[in-house]
Amino acid sequence: MNLPGALDRLFRLLLRAYPGDFSETFGDEMRSVFLAGAGDASAEGRLGRFFLRELADAPRGLVRAHWYGWRQKWQTGIRALRAAASPADLPPLPPDGQASWTQAILECGLFLITALLLTWGTYAPPAGLAPGWQRDPVFLGRIVTLLALPVFLIGLARGLPRWAYPAGGLVLAHTALGAVPGVWVFLAANLFAGLLLLLVALAAHPDPFRLPTTVRRIGRSLVTDPTRLSFALYGTLPLVILAAFDNGFTDSRTPYLALAAASMVAGALVYTRAGGRGVRIGALLLGTAGAVWASWLDVTAFSAGLAGWTAFLQPGPAEAAWLLRLWLTWCALLLAPTLPSLARPARRI
Repeated sequence: MNLPGALDRLFRLLLRAYPGDFSETFGDEMRSVFLAGAGDASAEGRLGRFFLRELADAPRGLVRAHWYGWRQKWQTGIRALRAAASPADLPPLPPDGQASWTQAILECGLFLITALLLTWGTYAPPAGLAPGWQRDPVFLGRIVTLLALPVFLIGLARGLPRWAYPAGGLVLAHTALGAVPGVWVFLAANLFAGLLLLLVALAAHPDPFRLPTTVRRIGRSLVTDPTRLSFALYGTLPLVILAAFDNGFTDSRTPYLALAAASMVAGALVYTRAGGRGVRIGALLLGTAGAVWASWLDVTAFSAGLAGWTAFLQPGPAEAAWLLRLWLTWCALLLAPTLPSLARPARRI
């Protein structure tokens, strides 16, 4: 039996399991090293041990080679996507609330309107407003659709300026809360598959195509400042206030819902005018804290007025734990978009 020839054929067969580019670049060198090692091992009478060791090391080498190949393709796709989405030929970003009070009021418009609607519907509800509207998903869905969806769609058409983010967050949050969980898994899987196919197409194309101008403007808006995504999540605060004050609408006497609405508006206003990223995130966190914990003041104040009612359940650890969980959840959501870029300054593209 021609042992060197058999080993050579066996190693050539093993090389077929490696990625094509990797085999073309390193195949001859790997084959030479393997045959030289096999020859030395055969001369020393330890060819079987050498072959078993190479066979045991082969899976690890295959994993590394395929990981390297996929990483190179991913990085190539990312670079091509950046080239296709380059905003170099786009006009400058539109001014935001830091530049003018007009823009600040525009960016806070959704919070001002929802605060007025919450206080109006609680303290002086119109005759046609059905009791329990705060927990009616159909009614709330109509309000969100009429109030926020047009703003979000107009914002998308204009490249997603900062004033469109709260409306988009409110629309997506209400849709997510009312959707079947399996639907969102299906949509997320399709979104990931579409992104992967886009990166593969860009990596395979020698001259990456240019994405539409509107898409590139949206991409630039998203990467300009990660706190914009936090501002979008802050747009869901009207729904958070409704959840926190779930038991606070029976007497329409509480002043604390107005306090929660005012905290929400104040946090948004400080965010729009602040210059530093830390100050903006701090404003959103404080606005969320004021909106959520005002409901605890409402519960404790109401229970204090019923001191002689032994049948009334006083607020206890369960209510506090529920509010704490609600508050911490939204704080984590607000912080999540900024975590990958804490070490990098905000970019003006």
